Amino acid sequence: MRVRAQLGVAGLLVLLGVLVIAAPLDGPMVVEGTLIEFGPHRPIPTMIDLAGLAVCAAGLAWLLVLLIRYLPAIRRCLGERTVFSAGLVAGFGFGLLLCATATGLPGWWIVGGALVGTVLVVLSISLALRAPD
Repeated sequence: MRVRAQLGVAGLLVLLGVLVIAAPLDGPMVVEGTLIEFGPHRPIPTMIDLAGLAVCAAGLAWLLVLLIRYLPAIRRCLGERTVFSAGLVAGFGFGLLLCATATGLPGWWIVGGALVGTVLVVLSISLALRAPD
């Protein structure tokens, strides 16, 4: 399977997993300005949430394996400093995501997820542009 096709399938798996997690159980459930909240309304993740997490994790693992495998092509496309900076931003975003979900800070997990997602999209696009066939 070609690299671009693998990137597309991995990206679709991640998107599908996020959509399953974000789907409300009983109609729109926007509580206190956030889309998803595991609190009084959804105290524990349901089986649907766990299935979405599994699909999302599989897509992310596939995407990360591709990015690590073709890291030299990404470095040639973006440059050493840009890839290093992207790693710093993604690490900060992932740390913010973990801290916000562990401590229950409302809304900050969105910022961390957006940082990590942006870095993954930029690296994936650069790999798709320079993908060896």
